[in-house]
Amino acid sequence: KDDFLVRIANVLSVEETEASRLYTLLLQCMDHRQSITIFDSESEDQMGPDAAILTSSLKGTNASPAEQLSIALAWDRADVAQKEVLVPGRNWQAGSLEQAMLDALVMDHVSFVKLLIDNGMTMTRFLTVHRLEELYNTPCGQTYNFLHYLVEDVKQTS
Repeated sequence: KDDFLVRIANVLSVEETEASRLYTLLLQCMDHRQSITIFDSESEDQMGPDAAILTSSLKGTNASPAEQLSIALAWDRADVAQKEVLVPGRNWQAGSLEQAMLDALVMDHVSFVKLLIDNGMTMTRFLTVHRLEELYNTPCGQTYNFLHYLVEDVKQTS
């Protein structure tokens, strides 16, 4: 410990009392190391700054998995959602993935639609007539046009 305090004092050019305070602060940070994300801007294989900020935000929140998925969806970061939110062992409330799918379709986030399908979402169960009508009546650019054709196709096959 004493050697480490001397190193802190020398590297940061601080007094011994300040080095001791910084050492205590470092130990407190290490108690919560699972919440720490290190971002190296010079590393080529490192995630981008937006992904690092989002990952840190998700780690440091008490939000439910559905809320975390919603945040990742708002940032349009399916990669972060897959790595940090859609992990094995998570307890999902009934309907939470359906809401995420609905939001992904409305926001036209194709990567999230694919991610949710890869994680067990079945479109045959999800796309009820009521939900198709809801999506159809949501005016949102390309999604609106796509859903118009989708509903027409469903009507023809029914």
